[in-house]
This record gives sequence, C-alpha cells and structure tokens, in this order.
Amino acid sequence: EDEGGSYQCALVARLHCIRDIEKTENVSISYIPTSGLDYSERQQRLNESYSFVCKCDACSMVTEWAKDIDKSTALPDGADVSVIRDMQFSCNQQLLDLQRGNNGNPNHSNTEDMQDIQTCMSTIQMNKRGVQNQCIPESHEVAIESHRLHAATLSLSGDTEASLGEHAAFVKSAKKIQEIFDPVALATSMMEYGLDLKKVGRSIKFVEVMTNARESAEISLGKDHAFVKSIEKIIENASNDRNAKKRKSKDLHENTL
Repeated sequence: EDEGGSYQCALVARLHCIRDIEKTENVSISYIPTSGLDYSERQQRLNESYSFVCKCDACSMVTEWAKDIDKSTALPDGADVSVIRDMQFSCNQQLLDLQRGNNGNPNHSNTEDMQDIQTCMSTIQMNKRGVQNQCIPESHEVAIESHRLHAATLSLSGDTEASLGEHAAFVKSAKKIQEIFDPVALATSMMEYGLDLKKVGRSIKFVEVMTNARESAEISLGKDHAFVKSIEKIIENASNDRNAKKRKSKDLHENTL
C-alpha cells in the first residue's frame, strides 16, 4: 500500500462465481495448470514455484472424486515423463506453425508441409508407445495430450475420419478428471472435435459436441465471454446452413411435382 492508500499490484485476478458459495465453503484458485497432473507432480511444482504444500480438496483427497482422480493420474513407480513432455511440446509448436499456414515462410511448399506433418505423426506414434510402455494412466496429462496431438496431426493430414477416434479418446480421458481439468482447454479441444465432425457431415454429433464445448467454456468464462459467443455462433451458422439446405431440397422437390 502506498502513501495515498492505494495498492500497487503486479498481478490482478478476477474470480467469476458461477454458482452459490456456501458460508463455510473455501474458495480456491489453481496456481498451476493441473489438467492431468498426479498428486506428487502437483505438490512438487507448487513447492518449487511457491514454497507451500497444497491442501485443496483435490490434494487432500478426502472426497471420493479426489481419490478417483488420484487413481486415474498416479504415475507408476519409476516412470519418467519428462522426455515425453519435451517431445509433445516440440510437436505442438510444429503443429501450431502448420495451422497458422506455411510455417510463416512464404516459400514453404505443400510438399514440405506434408513432410512436417509426417514428422509430427512419427513423433506422436513414438510418444504413444512411450506412454504405453511405461503404463501411464489414460487420464494423466501426457496420455491425454498424446490423443489431442494425434487428432490434430491426423486432421491436418486430411484423415479427418481417423482423427475423430483420437478426439473421442481425449474427451473420454479428460472427463474422468474434469474436476481438475481446465474447462477452457477442454472446450477448445472439443471445438476442434466438433469442426472435424462437421467436415465429415456428422451434423447431429457436431451439435452435441459443440454444445458441450460451449457449456465447458461457460463454466470458467461466463456466458457473455467472446470465446463462448464464438462457439454459439458456429452452432448457429451450422443450424442456418442445415435449414437452408432443407428449404432448397423442399423447393426442388415441389418444382419436380
């Protein structure tokens, strides 16, 4: 606090309540990304970065859902996921460059893009073998991320049908630990899932997945946030397209009578 009575803060956080908070209920925030980290990893990161032992509901494991999360994410003794994480980070950066287009290089050819995609595919397949060989739980961070990256790589390669299985595996594993999974990260991945469903014409499943994406994003951001509204717009546009096609089909039918 300065002499004028105001506070000088380096960081300001806003808490958006989406439900009633009981009088004796603790309100906590996550200091680190927790999506898929097991108990020991969370405690280690918090101790190294903030020098405290976390005793939130998930870490104290006094509830059944917290115990289930621990079972779903606990690494086997001796498991080391550091190399897997490094591979995933590198692959993610490469995929981001590809999604932005031509790696930011105007001289980058489509052939080079496909070579980069194949490199990513090989990396992800090696990554998934590492997850399998170390018996990493399906809801641990690196196992979930391997599905997300595989889905993105398959989608970029044009194999949209194959990407749907990886998208579904990601959502299934993430939902098992949804109490500690970042709802915005889940919403973003579900939106990508929905857009791939739209590519192959699965309109009913598309609406279901995109609606779930919107609801997940709304948990963290509120219904008026731009990201939430962008998902609503995608759903609305898809609905308008379907209705337009139905009207056109009806008109053609009537004209042939």
